Amino acid sequence: MENGAPRLASIETFAHEMTHIWQYENWEEKDGRQKIVKLYGSEMNRKIVYEGMATWSACQMLYAMGETAYAEQNEAEMAMRQDEYGVGFRLFREKYGFVKNGDIPPNTPFNHFPPL
Repeated sequence: MENGAPRLASIETFAHEMTHIWQYENWEEKDGRQKIVKLYGSEMNRKIVYEGMATWSACQMLYAMGETAYAEQNEAEMAMRQDEYGVGFRLFREKYGFVKNGDIPPNTPFNHFPPL
C-alpha cells in the first residue's frame, strides 16, 4: 500500500492482505502450507484457493461498505482474469456469491473448512 493511494483501492488491498493473514493463522501448519496442498493437490491449487478467497473477500468488503459501483467494477475485472486470482475468484463467487445490500454475509469461506 502506498501513501496517497486512492481510498477504495487501499481498502481493497487491505482487505485482501488481511485475508492472507487470516489464512496463514488458520490454515498453515508448522511445516508450512501442507494443509491446503494436501487437500487440493498442488502448490498452484493452493495459490488459487488463497488468492481466490482474498479477492472474493476484498470484493465482498466493498459491497458490505455500500461501495457497489467500485465492487461491481472489481468483480467484472476479476471475473475476466485467467490467473490464480481470477480462477480462484470465480470459484469462491460461485460457492459463496455476494451479499450486495450492505449486510454481513452469513455464509463465507471464513467459517468453512475446506473453503471450496
